[in-house]
Amino acid sequence: MRQCNLVGNEDFFSKSADMWESTPRIWRKCNAIKWQSAIHESLTGFSETILDWDAYVVHYGFLNRSRFIEKAQKYSEISGSLVNRPEDLVFRDYDFQPVPGKARVGKHVPPYLLPEHPSGKPRIAVVRGPHLNMSEIHALGPLQEMFDITVYTTRQPAADAEESDPPIICLPKNPKVATAMAGLEYALFDADIVYAPEIFWPYAYQAIMAKKNSARWRYRCRRTSSPSPMRRTRRSGN
Repeated sequence: MRQCNLVGNEDFFSKSADMWESTPRIWRKCNAIKWQSAIHESLTGFSETILDWDAYVVHYGFLNRSRFIEKAQKYSEISGSLVNRPEDLVFRDYDFQPVPGKARVGKHVPPYLLPEHPSGKPRIAVVRGPHLNMSEIHALGPLQEMFDITVYTTRQPAADAEESDPPIICLPKNPKVATAMAGLEYALFDADIVYAPEIFWPYAYQAIMAKKNSARWRYRCRRTSSPSPMRRTRRSGN
């Protein structure tokens, strides 16, 4: 069977994780078949041929990001899990794409309800890559009365971080592009405003493309006849 890992909401899945599962889902009961390993268990004891079934298993585990981070934290504490930091498991390059038709659940399945944002404030994501500037971060503190601010970087915060500073999340570095950030699209999916002050670095381009793709996919999934904001902008010449 194949995996459909939902990301962002129920309209999108991770194309990069669209793969055949190595562990069978359905098998004849047999005492010789047993589970092994502590994380991502695998089955052993099969003596018959394992056949592929062109169907999807829909995973909802990536949708609730705070719960996913808690799960990743527990993984990082288990010996042999190969997870050193929770961020390394959560913030990956998922390649957001619309859910394929084969993986869409029936209308009788109730929608997955994500928890409402606790603060109710507009969400601002500050993207800084490796160029974390703590003086700038200190200046953002007073704005938290009106906005829910999160800073994304690839550098560990300095020791002079203050209690009033917005939360800082250290994303993994992109192994292929210097200063680029792994998992940035996943981090920015639900942000209302994205601020990248250094516009000439690859991570700024990533931030722009992440929000552009998010807007395009959301517009396409709504299937409305009204023009998208991007199209209206182009026609207005802005």
